[in-house]
Amino acid sequence: MVRKSLKSPIEKTYPDKVTCWQTQKTIEKYNLYYHPIKNEKLRKRRKLSQKKKRAAELKNKIITGFFFQVDTISLFRSGLKRYIFTAIDKTSKLAFSRMYKGASSFNARDFLHRLLYLVNTTIEIIQTDKAGEFAKLFEEACT
Repeated sequence: MVRKSLKSPIEKTYPDKVTCWQTQKTIEKYNLYYHPIKNEKLRKRRKLSQKKKRAAELKNKIITGFFFQVDTISLFRSGLKRYIFTAIDKTSKLAFSRMYKGASSFNARDFLHRLLYLVNTTIEIIQTDKAGEFAKLFEEACT
């Protein structure tokens, strides 16, 4: 009857017994202790060395509807101040503008209603510069 060896793979590779004292001395000799501060610094350094995503590498998200960028321009002509609301679609380059006497959220809402009537479909995204005229009534009309 053949008896199988019950030795572990380490015991098969290294026939000499390794004691706890030898393990401790090896850890001390090669400074293998766990250092939380050193490990945290190392983790941060590794994280910083990872390749960063560049704006040129990011792909544009495909937008199905209209994506309008809306802004206001102020004009001075013959002592009168007028405001021109403009909207330009990012993908199709469709543009719409309208002149108003004031830059208020009421006029911005009116501009949005006229723009919706013009395109006769839903607008997916409206991008503004967070100016005062694009608050309150304009935001309510967007929702």
